[in-house]
Amino acid sequence: MQNNFNHENDLDNTSINQDENININDNTSNVNNIINVENDNEILINKNEDVDADDLQIVFNDDAFDITPHEIAINENDDLADDMNLGEEITSTINADEEDYEFFRINNHRWDSGILLLTVELESGKTFDTPFSMLKKDRPLELATYIKNNVIEKKRNGKYNLWAKNILVRAQRIIRRMKRYHNISRIARIYRIKQLKFNRISRNKRNQKKGVRTKYGINIPRNVKEALAFDLINNNTLWIDAIKKEMMALETAGVWEFHPPHFRPSKDFQYAPLQMIFDVKQEDLRHKARLVSGGHVVESSMWESYSSVVQQRTIRMLETIALNEGLSFITGDIGNAFVQADTKEKIYTIAGAEFGDKKDCVVILKKALYGLATSARQWNIKLGDTIRGLGFEPTRADPDLWIKLSKDGTKYEYIATYVDDIIVVAIDPKIYLD
Repeated sequence: MQNNFNHENDLDNTSINQDENININDNTSNVNNIINVENDNEILINKNEDVDADDLQIVFNDDAFDITPHEIAINENDDLADDMNLGEEITSTINADEEDYEFFRINNHRWDSGILLLTVELESGKTFDTPFSMLKKDRPLELATYIKNNVIEKKRNGKYNLWAKNILVRAQRIIRRMKRYHNISRIARIYRIKQLKFNRISRNKRNQKKGVRTKYGINIPRNVKEALAFDLINNNTLWIDAIKKEMMALETAGVWEFHPPHFRPSKDFQYAPLQMIFDVKQEDLRHKARLVSGGHVVESSMWESYSSVVQQRTIRMLETIALNEGLSFITGDIGNAFVQADTKEKIYTIAGAEFGDKKDCVVILKKALYGLATSARQWNIKLGDTIRGLGFEPTRADPDLWIKLSKDGTKYEYIATYVDDIIVVAIDPKIYLD
């Protein structure tokens, strides 16, 4: 490309230094001068004395600009090479992966003339130094965390430490507000509950993994089948006898009503499985069996299930009263207490192996069997009615402490109840237990 211009004044042996370094050398009337530019382009200047100043112009890409009186010729080959290099750089930047410029972490820091410089590592592994003033605009939270965890200043309330503290406090405030606005705590709690339910192992599987439970050196069966197997191994009938004793007591109490296997109860009845629980008593190593109902699968929220017991301080006061008044103090336990009361729920079940020849029959529960939600309350009401029939009345201080005047009218007698355990403080307490 040729660039022609005229001038009025001659420039001899002139050197110009700005953003670009320009050197002009005059040799003859037609002097060739070369201008060296930072981008390595070479511009050829031809100076003619006969050029008029009115013809002064320079042409770049067909655009005309007024300029100092010189004729400039640009080396087209060097200009083309620079354009190609710039194009390749732009293309490589556009085609580069986002990870090459993605922030990863702050590695280190240093001071340069009082300016805090931080070494930033990108996802691509590249590192570079950037001043605090720029990084705090792009990554304030990461920068604040780095300043908090690393000693930047000796002063606790220095400029950078204070800035980091304020940023972290504001971030926590924003997080709390967002959690309240979007109800994140409840959503996270529901998610945790769902995960626990998903990963939860049933009680039967947990028991199977535990293996055989042993108490006082005696293997405790988990079901009727294991109880029969243990009796065969031990060459005795202790567990079978415990099962028969429990079933006979429940039958005597009139706990159930049998129906044939094809019987279908009405829709207001709910199904609940039965489970035989085994244990060994500490005092005499007596084998014990207890039939309970799976009340956990029964919907009983429409029924009241609360049942109170006597307070511990009330029992201590009774002991003091018995000593001061010369009264007898006796305790007792009521066997198969719950099944003495009627059940509140409508429950049916299927007879298992413990029912003998009644196995697979449909069983309707008539009494408050252990395991049902309302059984304890039904028994408490039943026991309260019985004690009230003996002439006792509940005290205002503790509703499970009953009181009445003795027959001779000289002393008070007391009965305290704790589920199926009874404490009697009277002149002759045996008459009440009998």
